[in-house]
Amino acid sequence: MHPRPLLRAYRRHHGGRRHDRKGRITRPPREVGAQFGDIRHNASHAVHKGIVFTIHSDDGTVCKFRQAARLLGMMPVDEVVLTRNADDSLTGDVVSGATVGSA
Repeated sequence: MHPRPLLRAYRRHHGGRRHDRKGRITRPPREVGAQFGDIRHNASHAVHKGIVFTIHSDDGTVCKFRQAARLLGMMPVDEVVLTRNADDSLTGDVVSGATVGSA
């Protein structure tokens, strides 16, 4: 199986600037997108060490959550809206918090 391009695995908007993550994956894009977008799983299974997720709402298309990530001894907090688009790509918007407007 040849690696497939994942053109928009995850897109973040910071203060109007867009940052696309691009690369090659070996799994089908839908499968990878499902894993990236499963914040409920990440929250309940401590998938990312040092990151605490608090889910405010999740209807399967839009997930609103708080993300607190230990960084250099501090715990910056962001409010994030993660949206699953019609093409199964994900768009993550940091709507408030420590990393709004950062590059």
